[in-house]
Amino acid sequence: MSSLSGNYSGSCGHLCTYETCVLRISLTVDNFGRRFLGCSQYKIGPKCPFFRWIDNPTCVRGNEAAHLVQQKLDLLRSKLQLACERERETTQAAAEAT
Repeated sequence: MSSLSGNYSGSCGHLCTYETCVLRISLTVDNFGRRFLGCSQYKIGPKCPFFRWIDNPTCVRGNEAAHLVQQKLDLLRSKLQLACERERETTQAAAEAT
């Protein structure tokens, strides 16, 4: 594990510390399952470059399995999108029928 000390202040307008950061888990194929700390304002406010890995790199077997997990995740996302579209169509048809 990395050392958990220090803070980062950049041009983003706020101060990032380990206490104010959020624990996230990488879903990218190369770093699948690795935990990292990132700015709590990520994708909300000004872009903050604060980022620290807290896990060791993913093992070889983990990298091999990551492709399978990513494929499954993509499949589930597409199924969810289709289900949401069907629900929207059904709701709209029911509203038009009344």
